[in-house]
Amino acid sequence: MSGVLVGVAFVLHTLAARFSAEPVLASPAVMLVAILGSYIVAEIYPAHIEWGRTQLAFSLTDVVSVVALFALSPRAMLLCRVLGGAIGLCLARQRFPRVLLNAAFFATDVTLQVLVFRMLFPAGADVGPTTWLATGTALVAGALWSVSFVSIAVRVVYEGAYPSNGTWVVLTAIGSSLICGGFGLAAVTLYVTGPA
Repeated sequence: MSGVLVGVAFVLHTLAARFSAEPVLASPAVMLVAILGSYIVAEIYPAHIEWGRTQLAFSLTDVVSVVALFALSPRAMLLCRVLGGAIGLCLARQRFPRVLLNAAFFATDVTLQVLVFRMLFPAGADVGPTTWLATGTALVAGALWSVSFVSIAVRVVYEGAYPSNGTWVVLTAIGSSLICGGFGLAAVTLYVTGPA
């Protein structure tokens, strides 16, 4: 399954390169290291929310991904996401086959986000409503891919068993991506415009 994911990531990355534009934010080595470190931390410490008897855990990597969409080239973002996620999972003591599968998943997820973002992001546009739409659409595409991937993986591993609350899972994934994306857009806007 990892090989298929890597192949899909390669195709998506090749398509995204056609839409490639220069990053909006300056991306010195410090930004690259900061984003890599942020991906590592986001994988080690997911957010946990309890609501009644429902428990939710989600990664804050979408906050980092939004900043990376604006700050890094597609290749640098792919490298940071895959390396940062894999290192984070290793530090969280995950087994190697799981780290390998997740790294392949991270590659497809981030290349899909980059492809959608670059297709919708007008070249030379300032950070504003048009970039918000491109960012939100990229995150929703990534969330839908994530839910699809997890549902397929669960069905393969558990031989068809999947929770009956699939709609809730999809809505939660989209909601958490958009909320995290909002925080990422706030960070990018503050970086570009400076504090008021």
